[in-house]
Amino acid sequence: MYLYPRGWRIAQHAPLKTAINQKLWLGSIISGRDNETLFEYIGNPNQSIQVHFDKARLDDNTANLLKHFLPDTPTSTQPINFNTIQNKDSKTFIKITLRKPTVMPNALYLSPDLIPNKTQPDFKLMAAGLAIAIEIAQVKTTENNDSDDKNSLVIGNWHYKLAGIPVTIIPENNTNIVFRFSLTEWNPEKPFEPFYINNENSGVITAQAVGTIATVDKQQSIEDLLCATPKSEKILWLGSRSFGKGACPKVEKSTALKLTVFSIGKETVQISATGHAWVKINGELTRDLYTYLKHILEKIKQLSNW
Repeated sequence: MYLYPRGWRIAQHAPLKTAINQKLWLGSIISGRDNETLFEYIGNPNQSIQVHFDKARLDDNTANLLKHFLPDTPTSTQPINFNTIQNKDSKTFIKITLRKPTVMPNALYLSPDLIPNKTQPDFKLMAAGLAIAIEIAQVKTTENNDSDDKNSLVIGNWHYKLAGIPVTIIPENNTNIVFRFSLTEWNPEKPFEPFYINNENSGVITAQAVGTIATVDKQQSIEDLLCATPKSEKILWLGSRSFGKGACPKVEKSTALKLTVFSIGKETVQISATGHAWVKINGELTRDLYTYLKHILEKIKQLSNW
């Protein structure tokens, strides 16, 4: 993670990542338009994915499409499971979008799904104060008509096999969503980086930005914290005391932290970002007021030829 504090030397930190019973907290999600992409997954052939929602409903367009040939399609909020099949002739696509911008306090919480003896990468996502949508589709990559690419959609006790139909699901606020990837080969010692974030090579360019990135435990206590710096810094930044307690200042999109990489390990998830930031690592401030003033004094000495 490369952070470029204004007027400071370049600071370098490893990506923030979770430990056991921790979550990554991405706060103050900043967006200026509807349906902005947060994360996008483009699977390889012979990969599949299971997505579980504790509480969710079908998007209105998806529900209306299914009702044309399945009149009993449920539309109420309840547990939903969507599973794509492992097929060498198809790819799975997932898009997580922000349905509409919000000025409310908002956050994404990311954590590993800590199941014993796990053999496949997975993670949990929970959105708080964010209106998000999850679009899932499996698309054929060959002309092979013999491939049976029927995905499984389960809503409560209702179950149906879908063939090539994209499905958009709207999760309830503060509900868990579990993504479990099925790969033909996976080395849990190496990070799995399934999602594209601001990746120009992928053709997916988003304006994803956050004001806060932190690791939090079950008691919501913060150990590591990155706060995007205000657009205009003051020498006596009055917010440094609040920052030490985990409160970040409000920032504009142009100064927010840009997400670059989201990785999944056997028992961790981690996020890399770039931008100007106040940093608290292992409980210690690396840009506290004392250090900041000391730096300013050194600059004054250099300018005055002391």
